[in-house]
Amino acid sequence: MSFPIPVAVCSLVPTVTGLVVNAFITLVNIRNYLREQGLKPCDKILMALCLTRFLLQWTFLLDIIGILLQLIPFSTFAIYCIFYVVEQFLDYFSRWLAMWLSILYYVNITIFKNVLVLYLKSRIPHVTSYMIFVSAFLSFGPGLIYSLTSSEVSCLRVSNQSLSKNATYETKEFLSISFVFGQCLPSVIEMVSSIYLLWTLFAHVNYTKANVSSFTAPNMDAHWSAIRCILLLYFMSACNFIGNLILYFFSNDSFGSSLSYIITFAYPTLHSVVFVLNHSKLKKELAKILYCEKSVVGFRAETVVRSSLGQA
Repeated sequence: MSFPIPVAVCSLVPTVTGLVVNAFITLVNIRNYLREQGLKPCDKILMALCLTRFLLQWTFLLDIIGILLQLIPFSTFAIYCIFYVVEQFLDYFSRWLAMWLSILYYVNITIFKNVLVLYLKSRIPHVTSYMIFVSAFLSFGPGLIYSLTSSEVSCLRVSNQSLSKNATYETKEFLSISFVFGQCLPSVIEMVSSIYLLWTLFAHVNYTKANVSSFTAPNMDAHWSAIRCILLLYFMSACNFIGNLILYFFSNDSFGSSLSYIITFAYPTLHSVVFVLNHSKLKKELAKILYCEKSVVGFRAETVVRSSLGQA
């Protein structure tokens, strides 16, 4: 992966922030797992997603450092290829996990009456681990294909050797397959489930307003908060999908590709930040950390003032 130095500089802040945010979410879920001897399916997927993003953003950071220090052109060819295979695997794996998380939220919130759907819903806690393993399997193939066929990584090419026309055509075919199964399919399913979830919430809000007569003004704050959260996640997923589409097939546009790089680097961070701000347990843990930090800063300031008064 190669991109201009200004893009690397702009991507540095969201990447470092994402490392902190995703590490925080992962550690909180690990601690809850040890305390409660288990996690809910959504929290289990969320922990796997944020751990994957934490590792992914380490590869982003190494990418940025390699660009800024001009180390990538001089790296060992085998290490160079293996690095991008791992990076693409983590990227696709995070997309599949985000898709499963969106589906689980839809299934948990929506009220179903079909017997078969209810049975499948009851089986979710037992198949969550299998969903993660299947996602990892589905991510490795497209990631390997992309790393072997992308013009930026070009692990199949020897240095200073160009591709023939037939090879270039085959490369575009393989790249399309990689994009469909690595980015397009999970992104489309995620966005469709988000649309269904929004429709369900809007329908519930309208039904409550029309039929609840015990009080004149039902409190819909929780519903509207969930709707805003889903709309924001949907918007970010759509931007990330469009950014990846440009990088895959329209990378000749320097401005578009530069903007797409910034979007794809910032997406894992912003997506996880929204989870923190809308997850009750994560918000409580964050509030505790901020309160402790505020107490420590206040105590240090008070100590400094006392010591300065004592010296006076």
